[in-house]
Amino acid sequence: MKINYPLSLLALSSISLLACQATDEGVQPMAVEAMEQELVMEDPFAGAADEMWQTCVVCHGEQGLGDGIAAPALGVVLQSFGDPAWNAATSDETLGAILVDGGAAHGKSALMPGNPQLLDSPGLLKSMILKVRSFGQAGH
Repeated sequence: MKINYPLSLLALSSISLLACQATDEGVQPMAVEAMEQELVMEDPFAGAADEMWQTCVVCHGEQGLGDGIAAPALGVVLQSFGDPAWNAATSDETLGAILVDGGAAHGKSALMPGNPQLLDSPGLLKSMILKVRSFGQAGH
C-alpha cells in the first residue's frame, strides 16, 4: 500500500488544529465535550418526520397522548406514546412495522393506516420512530 505522505501530514495537521483553540495564552486543547458537541450531527430527516407527524396528530394529538381531535370519533382508545410501560414493552422494530404496515397487520386497530412509502426511506422511518419515542421522554 502506497502512502501519500504530504496528504497524510495535511490530514494530521488539520486534526490537530481542530482539537485546539486559540486564547490569549496561545493555543489550548479544546475540552473533549466541546469537540463531541461539534461532531454531533442533527437528524437530517427530523423536519420531514415533523411534517409527517402532522398527519398523525389528528388522531394521536400534539403530544402523542392519543387525544387528537379525531380520537373521540374513532371508537377505540389510542395508545399514549408517553406511557413508560408501553415504551418499555414495544421495540423499535415493532413500532416501525406498525408505522409501515398499519395497525391491522399487527393486531392493532385497522383505523391505524399503514405508510408503506416509509420502506423507501429508512432514514425517515427511523426519524418517525424517534419522534414517537420522544413523547416518552421526561420534559416532553
